Amino acid sequence: VRWGGMRKVLWAALIGSLALWGLTFPLMKMALVEAEPLTMALVRFAITFPFMLAFAWALPGRGPLLSRAATRDATLIAVFALVLANVFQNYGLRHTTAGMASILQEMAPLFTIFLAVALLGERVNGYIVAGALLAFAGTVLLFYDPGIGRSALLGNALMVLTALMYAASGIIGKRALATIHPGTLTVTVHLIGLVLLGPITVAVEPQGVAEVPRWSTATWTTIAVLAIFPTALGPLVWYYALRERSLSSMSILTYLIPMFAIFFDLMLTGTVMPAASLVFGIVLVTGVVVAQHGSQVAADEHGQHF
Repeated sequence: VRWGGMRKVLWAALIGSLALWGLTFPLMKMALVEAEPLTMALVRFAITFPFMLAFAWALPGRGPLLSRAATRDATLIAVFALVLANVFQNYGLRHTTAGMASILQEMAPLFTIFLAVALLGERVNGYIVAGALLAFAGTVLLFYDPGIGRSALLGNALMVLTALMYAASGIIGKRALATIHPGTLTVTVHLIGLVLLGPITVAVEPQGVAEVPRWSTATWTTIAVLAIFPTALGPLVWYYALRERSLSSMSILTYLIPMFAIFFDLMLTGTVMPAASLVFGIVLVTGVVVAQHGSQVAADEHGQHF
């Protein structure tokens, strides 16, 4: 009974973290009006880190907050998920909408399947092929809108690259969690990410860094909310659940993120997603769901539980 209650709490926390991740897109879009992309990421993660330490400290059965054994995998995750993903995502959000960004990032589970096939020997079946083709068709339809202009095309392309970065980090994270506690991995990843982001941001955006003291209260509040809730608490809940379940079964929940993102974007910025884009987005997500189901079927048939 106690375990059943813990599972209910965990699933409730997961849905809450997905809602917060959906909120991330419109909040970042709002902050980027004043803040430079990498500068925003650096400040966001700097605010995050002490809160992440506190959350990790409170986790039951936690290991050490930092681990030398986790350094290699944590560095790879930091490069993909914190540095490269934030470069593509934050610059991309300057050119596309929060809702579109959230939909295109749902390609991450599809990229995860491709990487699992290429790197881990996961089997391919008809579901995976059909789902991949459907997702590809949805992506092409989302991109093929002569009215959105080159700027939006660039933003959309950067969001697809962001999804690829998250897929790569997910593969590495799942492997690392076999031996490393979620709290340890999360804290180590973010510390390394900060160390990497600092000099990169100063080199690429020196003027943006100089403008930080002059940010408005609204920008500081937006970034603080981003830092404390989706950035600090979200990954801890996700990694903790990922330790108990397969990556493919967990990834199905991420399809809720665009729903939350579109809703919050409408509430906060008044942005309404065009009906055609919404339909094409549903086609893309449906294809990813079908492919992911095929991945799970292949895993069950061949005794793989990635």
